[in-house]
Amino acid sequence: MAVRTGERVSNGVRIANEAAAWMDGHQREFRDILQRVRYLRVRGHAGRLRDRVAAWCCDNGVRVSAKEGVFVDNSLWAAICRYLVLFDPDLMDDPVRMRHSDVDFVGLGEVAWYDFAADAAGEGADAVAR
Repeated sequence: MAVRTGERVSNGVRIANEAAAWMDGHQREFRDILQRVRYLRVRGHAGRLRDRVAAWCCDNGVRVSAKEGVFVDNSLWAAICRYLVLFDPDLMDDPVRMRHSDVDFVGLGEVAWYDFAADAAGEGADAVAR
Protein backbone atom coordinates (compact mmCIF):
# COMPACT_ATOMS: atom_id res chain seq x y z
CA MET A 1 0.00 0.00 0.00
CA ALA A 2 1.36 3.37 -0.97
CA VAL A 3 1.87 6.03 1.66
CA ARG A 4 -0.42 9.03 1.25
CA THR A 5 1.58 12.25 1.00
CA GLY A 6 0.71 15.73 -0.22
CA GLU A 7 2.88 15.19 -3.27
CA ARG A 8 1.13 11.93 -4.19
CA VAL A 9 -2.33 13.46 -3.66
CA SER A 10 -1.36 16.44 -5.87
CA ASN A 11 -0.11 14.04 -8.52
CA GLY A 12 -3.37 12.08 -8.22
CA VAL A 13 -5.37 15.26 -8.80
CA ARG A 14 -3.26 16.02 -11.88
CA ILE A 15 -3.77 12.50 -13.25
CA ALA A 16 -7.52 12.57 -12.55
CA ASN A 17 -7.90 15.94 -14.29
CA GLU A 18 -5.82 14.87 -17.31
CA ALA A 19 -7.74 11.59 -17.59
CA ALA A 20 -11.16 13.27 -17.37
CA ALA A 21 -10.09 15.81 -20.01
CA TRP A 22 -8.82 13.02 -22.26
CA MET A 23 -12.05 11.06 -21.80
CA ASP A 24 -14.18 14.14 -22.55
CA GLY A 25 -12.32 14.78 -25.80
CA HIS A 26 -11.82 11.20 -26.96
CA GLN A 27 -15.10 9.32 -26.64
CA ARG A 28 -14.62 7.37 -29.88
CA GLU A 29 -11.03 6.49 -29.03
CA PHE A 30 -12.00 5.31 -25.56
CA ARG A 31 -14.74 3.12 -27.01
CA ASP A 32 -12.23 1.71 -29.51
CA ILE A 33 -9.81 0.90 -26.68
CA LEU A 34 -12.64 -0.64 -24.67
CA GLN A 35 -13.54 -2.88 -27.61
CA ARG A 36 -9.88 -3.81 -28.11
CA VAL A 37 -9.52 -4.79 -24.44
CA ARG A 38 -12.73 -6.83 -24.63
CA TYR A 39 -11.34 -8.54 -27.73
CA LEU A 40 -8.08 -9.34 -25.93
CA ARG A 41 -10.03 -10.82 -23.02
CA VAL A 42 -12.06 -13.07 -25.31
CA ARG A 43 -8.90 -14.18 -27.12
CA GLY A 44 -7.19 -15.01 -23.83
CA HIS A 45 -4.49 -12.33 -24.05
CA ALA A 46 -4.36 -11.28 -20.41
CA GLY A 47 -0.70 -10.39 -19.89
CA ARG A 48 1.03 -7.15 -20.78
CA LEU A 49 -2.23 -5.36 -21.50
CA ARG A 50 -0.71 -1.89 -21.53
CA ASP A 51 1.90 -2.96 -24.08
CA ARG A 52 -0.71 -4.64 -26.28
CA VAL A 53 -3.00 -1.61 -26.17
CA ALA A 54 -0.07 0.78 -26.69
CA ALA A 55 0.97 -1.14 -29.82
CA TRP A 56 -2.61 -1.08 -31.07
CA CYS A 57 -2.84 2.67 -30.34
CA CYS A 58 0.37 3.33 -32.28
CA ASP A 59 -0.86 1.23 -35.21
CA ASN A 60 -4.19 3.08 -35.24
CA GLY A 61 -2.99 6.61 -34.48
CA VAL A 62 -4.72 6.81 -31.10
CA ARG A 63 -2.90 9.00 -28.58
CA VAL A 64 -3.51 8.41 -24.88
CA SER A 65 -1.22 11.23 -23.86
CA ALA A 66 -0.88 14.98 -23.87
CA LYS A 67 2.91 14.65 -24.12
CA GLU A 68 4.62 15.18 -27.46
CA GLY A 69 6.06 11.98 -28.90
CA VAL A 70 4.29 9.71 -26.41
CA PHE A 71 1.36 7.57 -27.53
CA VAL A 72 0.40 6.02 -24.19
CA ASP A 73 1.34 7.88 -21.00
CA ASN A 74 1.77 5.49 -18.04
CA SER A 75 0.04 7.76 -15.51
CA LEU A 76 -2.87 8.45 -17.82
CA TRP A 77 -3.11 4.75 -18.70
CA ALA A 78 -3.55 3.94 -15.00
CA ALA A 79 -6.65 6.14 -14.90
CA ILE A 80 -7.94 4.88 -18.25
CA CYS A 81 -7.76 1.31 -16.87
CA ARG A 82 -9.99 2.37 -14.02
CA TYR A 83 -12.50 3.87 -16.47
CA LEU A 84 -12.38 0.63 -18.49
CA VAL A 85 -13.38 -1.35 -15.40
CA LEU A 86 -16.14 1.15 -14.57
CA PHE A 87 -17.53 0.67 -18.05
CA ASP A 88 -17.13 -3.12 -18.01
CA PRO A 89 -16.56 -4.66 -14.56
CA ASP A 90 -15.90 -8.04 -16.21
CA LEU A 91 -12.52 -6.69 -17.32
CA MET A 92 -11.25 -6.49 -13.73
CA ASP A 93 -8.35 -8.87 -13.08
CA ASP A 94 -8.57 -10.38 -16.56
CA PRO A 95 -7.25 -8.64 -18.54
CA VAL A 96 -7.11 -5.39 -16.50
CA ARG A 97 -4.79 -5.88 -13.55
CA MET A 98 -4.31 -2.63 -11.71
CA ARG A 99 -1.38 -1.62 -9.59
CA HIS A 100 -1.63 1.29 -7.20
CA SER A 101 -1.66 4.71 -8.82
CA ASP A 102 -1.66 8.14 -7.23
CA VAL A 103 -5.09 8.66 -8.83
CA ASP A 104 -6.41 6.16 -6.26
CA PHE A 105 -5.92 8.80 -3.55
CA VAL A 106 -8.47 11.11 -5.20
CA GLY A 107 -10.64 9.04 -7.54
CA LEU A 108 -11.68 9.63 -11.11
CA GLY A 109 -13.28 12.72 -12.54
CA GLU A 110 -16.68 12.81 -14.21
CA VAL A 111 -16.93 12.27 -17.93
CA ALA A 112 -19.33 14.66 -19.65
CA TRP A 113 -20.61 12.15 -22.21
CA TYR A 114 -21.32 9.27 -19.84
CA ASP A 115 -24.00 9.03 -17.17
CA PHE A 116 -22.40 7.03 -14.35
CA ALA A 117 -25.56 7.37 -12.24
CA ALA A 118 -27.60 5.67 -14.97
CA ASP A 119 -24.98 2.94 -15.22
CA ALA A 120 -25.12 2.36 -11.47
CA ALA A 121 -28.88 1.95 -11.87
CA GLY A 122 -28.30 -0.56 -14.67
CA GLU A 123 -29.32 1.83 -17.45
CA GLY A 124 -25.92 2.92 -18.77
CA ALA A 125 -24.53 -0.31 -20.19
CA ASP A 126 -26.38 0.16 -23.47
CA ALA A 127 -24.79 3.59 -23.89
CA VAL A 128 -21.33 2.00 -23.77
CA ALA A 129 -22.22 -0.52 -26.46
CA ARG A 130 -23.36 2.19 -28.89
